[in-house]
Amino acid sequence: MVNGLRVLGVAGPKKAVKASASTGKSA
Repeated sequence: MVNGLRVLGVAGPKKAVKASASTGKSA
């Protein structure tokens, strides 16, 4: 979702991957 995208931009690559997997499942 939008929150996930925002986290990816702020968080580092490692966190981005985790967030991407979480948001990817929800999206």
